[in-house]
Amino acid sequence: ELASSTGESYGSDSLIVTVAASRSMTASMPALEQWGKTNDVAKFPITFTNTGNVQDSFRLTACDDPPPSNPSVCDAPSWPARFSDEAGSEVTTVSLAPGATVTVTLDITVLGEDEFEAEKFQARVRNLNDGSVEERFDLTVIVSNHVYKMAVALSEPGEIPDLMEVELPPDGEVETWVIITNVGTSNFPENAIILASGLEGVVDVIYYFENGTQVDGEIPVASGASVTIRVAVIVKDGVQNGAGGILTVSAASTRNAAELSSVRISIDIRTVNKVGFEVDGDVARSIEYGEVAHILINVTNEGNVEETVRLLSSNPMRGWSIELTEDEVILAPGETRQVEVIVKPPTNLEQPDTFEFTITAEPASAPVASQPIDLSVSANPSSGLFGSGSNLQTFGLVVLATLIIGAMVSSIRGRRNL
Repeated sequence: ELASSTGESYGSDSLIVTVAASRSMTASMPALEQWGKTNDVAKFPITFTNTGNVQDSFRLTACDDPPPSNPSVCDAPSWPARFSDEAGSEVTTVSLAPGATVTVTLDITVLGEDEFEAEKFQARVRNLNDGSVEERFDLTVIVSNHVYKMAVALSEPGEIPDLMEVELPPDGEVETWVIITNVGTSNFPENAIILASGLEGVVDVIYYFENGTQVDGEIPVASGASVTIRVAVIVKDGVQNGAGGILTVSAASTRNAAELSSVRISIDIRTVNKVGFEVDGDVARSIEYGEVAHILINVTNEGNVEETVRLLSSNPMRGWSIELTEDEVILAPGETRQVEVIVKPPTNLEQPDTFEFTITAEPASAPVASQPIDLSVSANPSSGLFGSGSNLQTFGLVVLATLIIGAMVSSIRGRRNL
């Protein structure tokens, strides 16, 4: 519709835009070789995503290893094979909406009996509406009487050994360490794989060796040995407060990739503004006249974002004064800063006095999270040769009275002598 400067319509028409269907996919497998005993089931997880713009169905096929002369042929596998979903039910096709991802498992029953006997297969995932959209994986199953298995554990387990709970702000990140141990029975060199599942749209996960090198592929783990891996969890851009859930970090032997050992990280995306505030020593101090009270307070950012903390004091009274060496501090999460409070008594203090006051730590972003501390300083007046000021006053009156009485006695004696 096109309008004139007066707002009246010159005319209108309908426009129909047609977008062509685009069909594509991505697929990956964590391991292309599995080991197992006779009659065991070797499991090959396959994860694939519909990267096209229309809903599509995908056929899952297991083939015997095709000959180089005819790579497109798909003969029935020599060992029993089938695809299964997460519930263990057999599947042959999967329907996916645009952008959707699914993981299925190719289960191959080991029929060989001789140690290290091997059989080759091929797994195929093909778009039913476009045969050119296909992924193929060449697989090997090897007979072995050994157990191939990895175990993973948190390096610092909590009350629930396999669960870590964290609160992260938007754009925040956290690091933890996991220990991968080769608990299999084989003496042959082995490799582990590590992967994360859950919260795919919320966080990114990066793995590092102890020397700081990023893990890119398989992790060598000798028989009976352990490897420590640093896991960095980074909140994705644009994720807001309220998101979260369970992130599962798993490890497995590359020779038995379907048998996973896992730990969980419970993540709550939430900005936390919290200040810890405590006195270094007693909250009640005593000083003598002429002295100054020096009180150290510790301010800690117990939240999960950088915080500007304002330090406020109650109003001084009766001639007392309060000074803070800093009235505002900027603290990173977990950082502590020590601030000195200087309290001075009145200059003309004549009687013992106790001054009660409050110091408050107030997060600039969340004043409702303020933390107050009540303090007191007691001061005694100067006690010189004649004691306190009031005692000196009394002494002066006594001396004056004595002088007056003495003068009166002298006057009376003088009159008698006349």
